[in-house]
Amino acid sequence: MAVKNLAGKSRKLSKGEAPYEVWLRGAWRFLVIKKNQVDDDKPYAIWNVGCVTPMERDMAGHDTYVSDIKGSMNLVWRDPIYALALENQGVRTSVDTSPDGWKRYTR
Repeated sequence: MAVKNLAGKSRKLSKGEAPYEVWLRGAWRFLVIKKNQVDDDKPYAIWNVGCVTPMERDMAGHDTYVSDIKGSMNLVWRDPIYALALENQGVRTSVDTSPDGWKRYTR
C-alpha cells in the first residue's frame, strides 16, 4: 500500500496557516510549507520553505534540498495534527507540538 504524502499541500503563511515544521540554527529559521515527496531521505528530496534570516524575512517559499536543512539545522516545532498523523505511520518525535508554537520563530 502506498504511503500518502501528509505534507503535500502548500500552506499559506501569509494567511496565518501554520507550517508543517520549523527548523532552526542560530538566527536562521526555515518554515516547511510543503514537502514534495514522502521519503525525505532520497538524495534530491526537496521541501518548499519560508525563510527567516538576519538579512531578510522572506516567507514567500523557496525550494531547497532536504539534506541541506537536516544536515545543519535542528527540528524545533512540528504541527500537532501533522505530528499525530506521522505517529499513526510509526514516526515518533519529541519536539514541541503546541498549536501556536511556530509563531515564536517567525519574529
